[in-house]
Amino acid sequence: MKKLPSFILVVLLFVSTLFFVSPNAFAVDNTLQSYVDQYLVGQGLSGGSILGQDGAQLAASSGVNVSDSEAKALITLFKDPKSAFSSIVTVNNTRYIPTRADSEVIYATKGATGVVAVKTPKSIVIGTYNESLRPDTAGSIVGKLGGFLAENDS
Repeated sequence: MKKLPSFILVVLLFVSTLFFVSPNAFAVDNTLQSYVDQYLVGQGLSGGSILGQDGAQLAASSGVNVSDSEAKALITLFKDPKSAFSSIVTVNNTRYIPTRADSEVIYATKGATGVVAVKTPKSIVIGTYNESLRPDTAGSIVGKLGGFLAENDS
């Protein structure tokens, strides 16, 4: 039997690992998406998103897209919460008036609708709500997921 050159064995080994990667290697985004679907929208919010601390959208409900500029503005507001009251919070192309802001949570409203953003050590959890929810209920929903992510280092 003829021996294969070592570089071919290395290539074959590499290619074989591509087909046998653990399904858990790709679970992070799917897990975050399920959190948005189950623990934000599934609890009554009209939309939700999870951003990384760099502003990258990691997961979002259908129809929600937090733009790069919107994400950067939120990050800035968490760093300087007092500036929230002299600005507008924009999420998913909707402009909201800030009603509460500190280094961990931002509430903003537009009529009977609104948005709540909660900062964790590694992410920002955003939930939008409509007139069927009160702001404090929406805040509790977003806060619970934010707390869970913070406790689980996500």
